[in-house]
Amino acid sequence: MLVKVVDMMQNVFHNKNFVLVFLGALVSNIGSLFYSFAVGYWILDITNNNAVIQGIYLGACGLTFVLFSLFGGVLSDRFNKVKIIYICDYLKAILIALSSFIILFSNNNLTVNLIVLFSMGIISNIIAAMFSPAAHSILPLIVEKDQLQQANSYKSVLSSVQAILGLVLAGLLYSLLKITTLFFIIAICYLLSAISEMFIKYEYKPNENKLTLKSVFNDIKEGFQYINTKKALSTLLIIIIFINFFFSPITNNFISFFIKTDIATNPNYLFHSFINPEMWGAIFSIAVSISSIIFGIILSMRTIGKDAGKMIKIWLLAVGILTLFLSVSYFIFVDKKDLLNLFLIIFIVFAFILGMILSFINIPINTVIQTITDKDKLGKVSSITELFSQGLIPLSSFIAGFVISYLGSSTLLFVCSVGFLVVAVCALVNKSINNFE
Repeated sequence: MLVKVVDMMQNVFHNKNFVLVFLGALVSNIGSLFYSFAVGYWILDITNNNAVIQGIYLGACGLTFVLFSLFGGVLSDRFNKVKIIYICDYLKAILIALSSFIILFSNNNLTVNLIVLFSMGIISNIIAAMFSPAAHSILPLIVEKDQLQQANSYKSVLSSVQAILGLVLAGLLYSLLKITTLFFIIAICYLLSAISEMFIKYEYKPNENKLTLKSVFNDIKEGFQYINTKKALSTLLIIIIFINFFFSPITNNFISFFIKTDIATNPNYLFHSFINPEMWGAIFSIAVSISSIIFGIILSMRTIGKDAGKMIKIWLLAVGILTLFLSVSYFIFVDKKDLLNLFLIIFIVFAFILGMILSFINIPINTVIQTITDKDKLGKVSSITELFSQGLIPLSSFIAGFVISYLGSSTLLFVCSVGFLVVAVCALVNKSINNFE
C-alpha cells in the first residue's frame, strides 16, 4: 500500500506557523490564478489569436524561471526563507501595479503592451525563481516529519479550492473589467499575502560563509552532488523533465487556443446562453480541482508508504493513457465530425480523472523529497527539482506555438500524448525508483 492512516488527533493546523503559511498561500495563489488566467487570454486577444507569439512568451518566461531557479535555491539555504518569501510578494505587488499604470496610459498600443507583457513576465519569473525554493522548503522547518504529507495534502486542497473559486471569479472579472483593473486586484492580493507572511517564525541559523560568485556555483554543484547520492530521486527527476515536456503544451498552449478558436467560433457551444467562451478554461480547471480536493483530503489522513515509487509510476502510466484518449477524442469529435459539445463533456470527465491521479502523484513526490532531504539542503534540492520539472517546458511551449499554428491542435495533442506514454512506459520498467531512501 502507498499509505497508512494517520492519527487525526495530531492536526497540522494546531501549528501557528503553518496557519500563517497557509493563509499567505491562500491570498498569494488567488493573485497568481488571476494573473495566469488574465495573461493567457489577453495575449491572444491583443495579437488576434497568434499562437506563435503566445508560445514565444511562454517560452521566454519559462526559460527565465529555469535559469534563475538554481540561484534561488542557493539564496534560500543561505538567507532567511521567510524574508525571501515576503520580499518577493512585495516585489510582485509593485511590479504588477506599475505594469497596470503603463498599460492604462498606453492607449491600447500593441507594441507597448507586448513590451510590458514580456518585461513583466520575465521579471516576475526572476522573482518567482527566488520565491519558489524558499516557499517549497519552509514546510519541513515548521512542520513535524510525520505531519508533512498532511501539510502537503492541505496545501493541495487549498490550491484546488482556490482554483474553483479563483478561476470562476477570474473568468467573470476578465469579462467584466479592464485588464488594468484586474492587475490592480492581483497586486493587492500579493500585498496582503506579504503582510501575512511577515509573521512566520522559524529557527534561522545565518550562514557564516561569505556569499561570492564562486560560493554560489559551489553551492549549486553541491546540490547536484547531493541529489546524485539519492538514486531514486535523481532518476525520478530525469523522468519528470520529459513528462512535463510532453504534458505542459496541453495546459499552457492547447487549452487557451482551443477556447479561442474552437469554442469562441462556434455559436452553439455548450452553455453558450449563460457563459462566455473563456469560462470553459475555468470549468476544466474546476473539474481538476474538485477531484483534487476529494483525494487531497483522503491523502491528508495518511502517511507515505515504502512503495511510493511503484505507485507513482503506475499513476504516470494512467495519465499517459488518459491523454492519448483525449487526443483521439479531439481528432474524431472536433476535427472530423464537428461534435464540439460531446468533446467538451469528454474533456470535463478527463479533467476530473486527471485531478485524482495528480493528487496521487504530486503529493507523495513532494512529501518524499521533503522527508529524505537534509534540512540544510532543502532550498538547493527544491530549486534543482524545479529545474528538472520546468527545464524543458520553455522549449516545449515555444515548439507547441509553431505546431498549433502550422500543423493544428490535433497534431500537438497526438505528439504530446504519445511522447508522454513512451516516457511513462520507460519509467514503469525502471526499478531504481521503486523505493526511496
